[in-house]
Amino acid sequence: MSYLLIITNSYDVTTDLLLDRLPDGRVFRLNFDQVDRYRIRFDRNGFCITAPDGRTISSDDVRKAYWRKPFNAESDSVVFGAAHQYAHAEWRYLLNEIVNLLWSDGKWVLVEPFAERRTGKLLQLLHAERVFHVPPYEFVSNDSASATAAVVKSLSGEPVDGKVLYTTKVQAGELDRRYPWFLQQYVPATYDITVVFVRGIVFAFKLHRDFLGDSPDWRRYISPEQLWMPTALPKELLRAVSVYMDDLKLSYGRLDFLLDDEQRYWFCEVNPNGQFAWLDLNRENGLLEAVISEISPSTEHHSIQHEHPLACSVRAGEVIKTMNATADG
Repeated sequence: MSYLLIITNSYDVTTDLLLDRLPDGRVFRLNFDQVDRYRIRFDRNGFCITAPDGRTISSDDVRKAYWRKPFNAESDSVVFGAAHQYAHAEWRYLLNEIVNLLWSDGKWVLVEPFAERRTGKLLQLLHAERVFHVPPYEFVSNDSASATAAVVKSLSGEPVDGKVLYTTKVQAGELDRRYPWFLQQYVPATYDITVVFVRGIVFAFKLHRDFLGDSPDWRRYISPEQLWMPTALPKELLRAVSVYMDDLKLSYGRLDFLLDDEQRYWFCEVNPNGQFAWLDLNRENGLLEAVISEISPSTEHHSIQHEHPLACSVRAGEVIKTMNATADG
């Protein structure tokens, strides 16, 4: 039987929602925060993983693999003893090799593991200027900022004293030049727009920015009461989104825009593995179904756009095996 392998963590409620709609018994969930509870072997035959409940999957069993959220800031920030830190580093290395094996075999679908490493925020902005309106931005360290009305953002997402640095309005001249800062010109927008791209299908939502008295970052106030409404995008923006995602070779991403009073859409960033489930909790607009259609082991297989460098070697090896088998026959 062919399976879907989901690599995530035990706190991932999005995976919980997806499991309710995926074929029963054909999904294997690897919660990396509980990796020490799994029995794992990786040898010349590939990998074999047994879950705490006794279910087992091998690399040959995997038809599709879906990268969710194997790491979370809370567990990564916990300080363990030296032995546990060593073990955790080894598990991470193993996970990377599982990723590479499945990637070179073309089994990853929709979300590219570690895509943020090759599509970081600064590179995103450079490419975005070809097709979108982009507010002026700059990264400065031991240098003065040129922005006037600006917001400061975190590139790494690294917590400060356990707290996330949300997008914050600042006076650029008052920033301590000894620290690194990523700044972007402040956009007085009326709406936040978030766009979920699912292999060519676009789902767009808007949120009225009536919270600006406290912060320009809607993530501070995310809750079930936060009213994101489906919205239609102009045709030229839809085309630009498709061109941009193809340019970055991403099959999935959540793109964030700001919409001002002059109906201009300002690009902020794309998260190659952005959360999406809260936008379709009632399964009313087709977003959840679109994701399920891509990752289900029962549907057509569409590999992620960005091919692993060794994929060509794997194909060459298969051709050689076929030729040898034909010659032997």
